[in-house]
Amino acid sequence: MAQDIRQKRTDDKEYKVRGDVFVLLKSSGTKLVGAIREISQDGLSFQYIGEEKPLNKKAELAICSGTNNFFLYKVPCRILFDSKVYKDHPSPISMRRCGVEFGELDGKHATQLEYLIQNLTLDEV
Repeated sequence: MAQDIRQKRTDDKEYKVRGDVFVLLKSSGTKLVGAIREISQDGLSFQYIGEEKPLNKKAELAICSGTNNFFLYKVPCRILFDSKVYKDHPSPISMRRCGVEFGELDGKHATQLEYLIQNLTLDEV
């Protein structure tokens, strides 16, 4: 039964991430570090503190979680959006949200991504 549930999690649906799972995105000499909010087999979105920066569409990222000693690096991706997060109340801290689509993944990347989705996510978004 648990295997059936896990198998269903490996389709193209988006899932909320459980716990602290972070991303380091490198693009055009710029580095962004943020907390992953949603993830799927196709890509992910994350929030970070900072101002708008010039980003190239092509990028590379690393994903890590200290809770599960999970680390996935050198994942090719393409930036889909990078936008300001608007809050209900004024704040001196600028939050942004970035969405990326994964590039072509090799076997190791695909296996680790599947592990992350099966073990470090909550319900579907």
